Amino acid sequence: MIDPAKVFKSTLRQWGHDILLQRRLDDNMKYSSKVEKITTRRSAPSSGSQTNAMSEDAEGLTVNAEMIYYFESHVNPKSGDRIYENYPTGQQIFLIDEAVPVMGKFGKVIYWVAGVTREGS
Repeated sequence: MIDPAKVFKSTLRQWGHDILLQRRLDDNMKYSSKVEKITTRRSAPSSGSQTNAMSEDAEGLTVNAEMIYYFESHVNPKSGDRIYENYPTGQQIFLIDEAVPVMGKFGKVIYWVAGVTREGS
């Protein structure tokens, strides 16, 4: 039987890249003084408008994000955490808008999907 957690970990090893994650400590936007080096994978959203932060569909609300990040189960990202990533044009800082677990058998978290927006956008 295929172990989805092992497949995800293998995908990150082959195709992932490192970012720095800074944890938000409280609702007053206080952040930890340390950052964690995390291997992740990112992608652009496949659909939705980049101009609206939230839109209403027949099924409910859809939140649009600038980028989607995928994290291993142990990372446990939270809303408000910062992602620091180096681009050829310089460092970009993203804020996690929402992070949701992708669960497997018996509710075990296989990996996390996080929608992010550029800080200051």
